[in-house]
This record gives sequence, C-alpha cells and structure tokens, in this order.
Amino acid sequence: MTGKFFFPAAIRNQSESSNRPPMNRPLPPQIIPILPLAHNVPESRRTAQSGLHKATKKIEMHMREKKQIVEQFNKEKEKRREAVQGLLAWKKKCLKKGDELKNIKRELKVTQELLKALNELSESKKIIREQKRQLKEHEEGSCKKPKL
Repeated sequence: MTGKFFFPAAIRNQSESSNRPPMNRPLPPQIIPILPLAHNVPESRRTAQSGLHKATKKIEMHMREKKQIVEQFNKEKEKRREAVQGLLAWKKKCLKKGDELKNIKRELKVTQELLKALNELSESKKIIREQKRQLKEHEEGSCKKPKL
C-alpha cells in the first residue's frame, strides 16, 4: 500500500459531499464583464469593421477555394466517366471483332471443307480421265489388226 492513502468510508463521503453544493441551494450567478460597445468609440468601430472586413474576405477566399476544389473534382469525375465510356466502347468493339473473328473462323472452316471436297473431286476426275484413257487404249488396241 505504498503511495496510496486509506480513508474510511465516512470521511470519504463527507469530503465528496462538501465539494458539491446542496440541491436546494441555487448556484451563484455568473460574473459577466461589462465591455464598452464598439459604436461608442470611433477607433473601436474602425477596428471592428476592419476585422469584420478581414473575416468576410477570409470566408470569401475559403468559399472560392472550396468552389475550385469542387470544380476540379467534377472535372476529374467527368474525365473518369469519359475514360469509362471509352473503355466500354472499346470492349464493345472488341466483342464485335471477336464475333467477326468467330464468323471468319467458321467461314474458313467451311472453305477448308470445300477445298477438301474440291481436291477429292479433282482426284476423282484424274482417276476417271486415267480410266477413260486406259479404256480408250484398250479398245483401240483390241480393234487394231496386227500388221503382217
């Protein structure tokens, strides 16, 4: 218990109650200093008016700064909005190009299939020509009389 003082409860309650005013007694009136009014003294009026003028100038300057900050924020907001619109347009354009690419791939696939079919057709034409030539040679060979 070093550094602490021990007071019995009765003494402690007395000291606390002595600091507080009793509930039925009114509080003492506040002391209000009486100052001379500014309009009674010309110099005071001038200093008061200049102080008021300075205060209004500060308020106006503060309001202008606030207005500039708001305008700058709105400009930045508009720039961000334009950037987002640009990105959305770019995305739409990319999606459109993606659809075009899909269509081109589909057309390319169809073209490749057509080329395969055309190659097969040309191969079959070559085979048919070869068979016709062989048939023609065979017919000519069998119809010819051997020379004596």
